[in-house]
Amino acid sequence: MTGLHILNQQFNGRMAIRVRRPGVTQLLAPLFHEDGDMVDIFVDEPINDSGTVRISDHGSTLMRLSYTYDLDTENRQRIFNRILSENRIQEQDGRQFIDTEPGRLYPAMLQIAQAVAKVSSMQYYKREVIKNLFYEQLTEFIEAQLARYNPRKRT
Repeated sequence: MTGLHILNQQFNGRMAIRVRRPGVTQLLAPLFHEDGDMVDIFVDEPINDSGTVRISDHGSTLMRLSYTYDLDTENRQRIFNRILSENRIQEQDGRQFIDTEPGRLYPAMLQIAQAVAKVSSMQYYKREVIKNLFYEQLTEFIEAQLARYNPRKRT
């Protein structure tokens, strides 16, 4: 029995497996975004001779996020990187992923789904940290555009 079939059993048969192209399988599991869309999770197998597989979102999370929120400041990028680090997820070219053994697909899949949910919810930070971002951007503007006047922060 393959790791994907074991994974389906661990989801009590409530998961579908779709081969999208050779070596790339999409997992259709009961994991959803807040708006009801299914979380896109793919398994790229194998990625090396030891049989390690890569579970990835194939970039769909950042694409969805970009509709309402950009990682265009240092602070936002730092929050994004912290979410990935705390969930032990890696990122390359906009794709979030985790490499795992076939026998550990279930916890790895839940791990990446949790990270996807946290990254997707970054759009709500827009409201929470708008004040901090305003002051961060104001400081950057003053330092860049008004430097000739030698502005100084009050301490």
